Amino acid sequence: MLNWYELLAKRAMQRPGLTAGAICGGVVLVLAMTLPFLGRAYFPRTDPGQFVIDVRMPSGTRLEVSNEYIAKVENIIRGVVKPADLDMIVSNIGGYPDLSAIYTTNASMDTAFVQVSLKEHHSIGSYAYMQDVRERLSAKCPNLPHISRPEARRWRRQSGTACPIDIQVSSMDMDGAYALAKTLSQKIQTMPNVSGVYIPRIWIIQASL
Repeated sequence: MLNWYELLAKRAMQRPGLTAGAICGGVVLVLAMTLPFLGRAYFPRTDPGQFVIDVRMPSGTRLEVSNEYIAKVENIIRGVVKPADLDMIVSNIGGYPDLSAIYTTNASMDTAFVQVSLKEHHSIGSYAYMQDVRERLSAKCPNLPHISRPEARRWRRQSGTACPIDIQVSSMDMDGAYALAKTLSQKIQTMPNVSGVYIPRIWIIQASL
């Protein structure tokens, strides 16, 4: 093998132009064969191993009733995620207008978020589970607005927000701001790459892809 390599290296050095052309041609051929099958993204999507479901109950719902709604959501999640893949479910229901509100996406007693954590070697990806849970929730709880998103820290590292699309409406007219938010959310929902739209507060619109 050493004799063969020495002979090949000698011939390559004797014909540098042909050698360079062959190498460049091989690189171009490999790229032409592989690029059409490779996904491209500025921030490549990775499996975070967990996802979050933001839920909004009917306006004015008491905390104990919100707890019942979230219990149904948790049961749906357990029916979708395999027991061998499920690590834990953590639900945060309601919120108070004090300093602790900056640490939660909840705006009132009728809002909640459910965080689902998968085991390290889960057999099905987080995004596949997230899609299945979203479809099951839409089928069983059609009147319960919700949005599923990857684990929040990933999006905040990349964009500073909990969702890839985050629109904030600023106005002193609360009714007008809410009407505008609903109009915008309906238009965003029609976009082909948007999977869900959620209004956690009357002046904020979040959408997942």
